[in-house]
Amino acid sequence: MKWGVENPSADFTSHVMQRITSAYVTNSHTVPLLKQRIMQVLLGVFILVCIALLALCFTTPLALPFQFSVELPARYISQGFSFLIAFWLVMLLNLVLRKTFINHSL
Repeated sequence: MKWGVENPSADFTSHVMQRITSAYVTNSHTVPLLKQRIMQVLLGVFILVCIALLALCFTTPLALPFQFSVELPARYISQGFSFLIAFWLVMLLNLVLRKTFINHSL
């Protein structure tokens, strides 16, 4: 034995690959950290809060039992709609490109 190094056994590579394969198979069916139901509830609450805030912005202050008035300039609203349109166009383009490249790679 020179320099404290030993030669690996003859079946070292096959043994390591077998352990990697078995670890991969056991980890492929793991449970997600957050349940899908929690994510759906959070998404629903987010959408409801957004709708409520938009409704409060467009109602007259006299119709509300409490004082809430936000004056939004027209350019803010147009910028918001422009952002939403651009966001959803890029999102849809991303979905189409992902499906196209995933189908062609198989």
